Amino acid sequence: MEEMIDISTEMIQNEEISITEPWVYPIQLGSNEWKSMDITDAVALLDIPENIVDAMTTTALFESVISYPLIDGIFAYDNTYMGINAIRGRFYALDMFLLRKDALDILESELESLDVLIKDADENEKSELEQKRILVQCLWNYIGKEDSHAWNEGQDVERNY
Repeated sequence: MEEMIDISTEMIQNEEISITEPWVYPIQLGSNEWKSMDITDAVALLDIPENIVDAMTTTALFESVISYPLIDGIFAYDNTYMGINAIRGRFYALDMFLLRKDALDILESELESLDVLIKDADENEKSELEQKRILVQCLWNYIGKEDSHAWNEGQDVERNY
């Protein structure tokens, strides 16, 4: 397993640190470790410390959000707007990504890249890439709408972190 980023709050406060690498989650959904843990403990273990999130570049934060083991939870609601709000309310990294000024640009760039990759992918890769594209498109739709300012102001988002 890759080493997790270890940056203290003091380092971040005293220096301008910009984390460029995505967060490496200590457990994955469905792993033996996940199965042996209480769900509350497992979810808490997946949270990224706020000081790390705040120091991440938007690209690193995007990669961390998109690889969050519970991100597919946005599809467990009546619509993805409600699902994103639900995940956003308990996952600080998603909330902060959606509030970044350059988040929409990163999502647009990712959609373009995925379109190219999907064209050249074999059937196994294509399915995985298409699933990722759907997720990225949902996030783009969430902040790319005309009324995104209201959404980004946190309306209808109950934060529990």
